[in-house]
Amino acid sequence: MIRRIVKGERSTVNGLTGGRPGPPFALYCSLFTVYCLLFTAGCGYQSSWAAVDGDTPALVAQLDAGLDVNTPTTLLGTRLLILAAAHGHTDTVQALLEKKADVNVADVTGWTPLHAAAYGGKPEIIQLLLDRGATVPPSNWYTPTPLELAEMLGHQDAVDLLKKTSSIKTNR
Repeated sequence: MIRRIVKGERSTVNGLTGGRPGPPFALYCSLFTVYCLLFTAGCGYQSSWAAVDGDTPALVAQLDAGLDVNTPTTLLGTRLLILAAAHGHTDTVQALLEKKADVNVADVTGWTPLHAAAYGGKPEIIQLLLDRGATVPPSNWYTPTPLELAEMLGHQDAVDLLKKTSSIKTNR
């Protein structure tokens, strides 16, 4: 049955298709991907794009108009501070912190702004987050620590900074 669905062959399971060929399984996968991109990735939120693009004035205007700085932008719970840190926008990170963004916010995977900055190899953002009280959660089977991320990706400046921080230790 699965092979027939994948190949788009005729299927008469319980007579539901009446022997007509159904759409190929790949089409269902493609439609699901489009659905995920449009409705779960937060692409409809202007604030997300402002954080990603580093459009600090537009983001601050939205925050001044009532946008909650800690509102999740995706179903994963990604916040504006994580997006801005991931894309290396120091000014935007600074503005979000001034608007009381939670420096230790985490999405459902445990990813934090510090993870995002370490992933991007951005020591200036790492320092900014640490200065504002960022703490490092322990690694788990699917989310390494920011230090482990920076080491894996070869971001030596970020590694050096994270190693100098006494509160951050590797789990080795």
